[in-house]
Amino acid sequence: MLLFFEIAFGICIGCKVCNAFNKDKAQLCPGGVCEVEPVRGVGGNWAQAAVLLPFDRLIGAAKVIVANQRCEVPDFAKALGHEKKWKLHNNCK
Repeated sequence: MLLFFEIAFGICIGCKVCNAFNKDKAQLCPGGVCEVEPVRGVGGNWAQAAVLLPFDRLIGAAKVIVANQRCEVPDFAKALGHEKKWKLHNNCK
């Protein structure tokens, strides 16, 4: 997650966390990624939204797929008569 934000948005969260908990600021940032430049317009925000929105939708779709697969009761649970317990354990309805 930290690498994704640094690559996609140019935000080094690791340095932000380090600066929040230490009195000395982070000094050895590679390539000056922690140097904050003021935003000169709205263009950067649209580009970031264009990357973040499809990523968010992909994660949401993956969550639904995994949840649907998790709610399918396997054969061994059916053979033991534990269908209700399986669904209860996996938060299925």
